[in-house]
Amino acid sequence: MREYLDYHAPVNKTLTLDGVALPPWNSATSEDNSYQWMAQPMREYLAWRLFEQSWRFLYESTDLLLIKLGHVKTSMTSAGRHAKRARAWGGGSYVPRTPNPLVADDWADRVDAVFDLYEIVGSWPEVCIQAPEKTNLSESSFSRFEKEVHAAFAQTFRDYYCRAAPVLYHRPNGEGLPAVIPTA
Repeated sequence: MREYLDYHAPVNKTLTLDGVALPPWNSATSEDNSYQWMAQPMREYLAWRLFEQSWRFLYESTDLLLIKLGHVKTSMTSAGRHAKRARAWGGGSYVPRTPNPLVADDWADRVDAVFDLYEIVGSWPEVCIQAPEKTNLSESSFSRFEKEVHAAFAQTFRDYYCRAAPVLYHRPNGEGLPAVIPTA
């Protein structure tokens, strides 16, 4: 790792992650075990960002694989499906800048994202989920629906990739972390 950074990083250039300068990397030696590359909140943010980006990529790639195999039952255009997939994670690019609405604390904040996820996952093979009426939604009926949608995603992912589906996490908050950048 050190050789890679020495070779590829410009001399005297500070590495950044989402606009936050990272301290210089220096591997701990056997004499010095006190070195920490990043503070705990920034390490949590980095882990969240990697997991979130992985989830976004695997969700999109699963849908694209099923389309390529001809296993998707929908009349939605490719651009429409991409927009619907992006709305499920809060819009924007693959690079996470905002918390994912699918893991919001309040169930009412998750409704639109879960219905967007449902419109994609519901078109996948062997997925038979009956969506409740969005207008007369209670917390308990939404919770059941949400669990069914996430279970259908996880099962389909496992069926096609033979491994556990990626998991969503809350975006960490704290001092010194990159600011939340709202999507347009």
